[in-house]
Amino acid sequence: MVRPRARGLAPRQDARAQRLQVGAAVAARIAPRVRRPVLVYAVLELVIAVSALALPVGLDAVNWLYAGLFGGAPAPPPWRVRARRPTRGSERAC
Repeated sequence: MVRPRARGLAPRQDARAQRLQVGAAVAARIAPRVRRPVLVYAVLELVIAVSALALPVGLDAVNWLYAGLFGGAPAPPPWRVRARRPTRGSERAC
């Protein structure tokens, strides 16, 4: 095994490179059996899009679950929190 520093990669970059190597090895074994690569690509893109759209819902569900299990009120979503702007005449004189 080649050490990460010998290749000029930091350990974290080496872990990423290893994951890419595993993915490439899996794809190399599957690719010869694929008859319609464009369809496979479209399905993979669809899975990625659905997971991206489901992420906020999943995070809200986990927040609700944690609040139910461990008590306490969850923090409001950031889009519902608004800072109040001072109105005219409401500034206090120092």
